[in-house]
Amino acid sequence: MTKTSLIDGLVGVFLFVVGGVGAVESLRRDESGLAVLFLLMLLVAAGATASRSGRRRKFVLIRSDLYRWLEVTSGLAGESPADLADRCISSSRAETQG
Repeated sequence: MTKTSLIDGLVGVFLFVVGGVGAVESLRRDESGLAVLFLLMLLVAAGATASRSGRRRKFVLIRSDLYRWLEVTSGLAGESPADLADRCISSSRAETQG
């Protein structure tokens, strides 16, 4: 887990807790306008969390000469550079694990 994803997760939890407690307390005190704001906060936090968790692909920075090799080789093989990179990484992992 990276530092950024940990911070994002903590911020998400914080927004959910504050939104939930704020909505319940404002409804309990009969402050419907404030409750709507807290409920909107919950919806925005849920949407932001869902959009961040939907990204599964991680990006890796590679050297420029390796990127050129990926472009040339993928053009010759008729596949995308991303697919070729995935295949190369999978092959490397299989060699190191087994």
